[in-house]
Amino acid sequence: MSTRYSAPALTASAIALLTAAGADADKAKRSRRFLVEGDLMGHDTHGLALLGPYLGELENGGMGKSGEPKVLNSRPPPRCGTACACPAPGWCSRRWKQCAAMARTYGTGTISIRRSHHIAALAAYLKRATDQGLVMLLYCSDRNSASVAPHGGMDPVVHPQPDGFRLPTGRRAHPGRHFLFHHHQRHEQPPGQGRQALSRQVADR
Repeated sequence: MSTRYSAPALTASAIALLTAAGADADKAKRSRRFLVEGDLMGHDTHGLALLGPYLGELENGGMGKSGEPKVLNSRPPPRCGTACACPAPGWCSRRWKQCAAMARTYGTGTISIRRSHHIAALAAYLKRATDQGLVMLLYCSDRNSASVAPHGGMDPVVHPQPDGFRLPTGRRAHPGRHFLFHHHQRHEQPPGQGRQALSRQVADR
């Protein structure tokens, strides 16, 4: 029988570990929220399973311990900034609110952040937008992760650039997580199954 832990206990542990590794207290609190929520949503590959790698990145300097994205260009509705690899869930949770404000004013809102670190489970962000009657499209390409081989190659050297989207209907689609789950479980992925699954989810809408 597997051991079960309460979400508040896991949250407190994650904050303590991230803070001990040097992350700003505010960044630690925001990051743990999305890590724990990823597990609560069933995205166990993108939940607290990422805490160890995050701590390692804080230790070796791959993830910045503090800082906010610097705005490079802002012409509503688009905005461009650079994040300096600071803990991404910490700032991403605030930037989507800026996108929402742009969307209400201009009909759409877009923020592009370069040099970001991993932002955890994309699905954990989506409901915050759909609860307000908005559609969210979220993309992330982690420069530190090499998990996909280029066409014709065998060695993983590029990032898959996953995307997540959710409509106010309440359903969500994240095919990247589907493939990662099968990879960890060592399941064979039938050709075209991911595309078929995504097509069914879109057709259901």
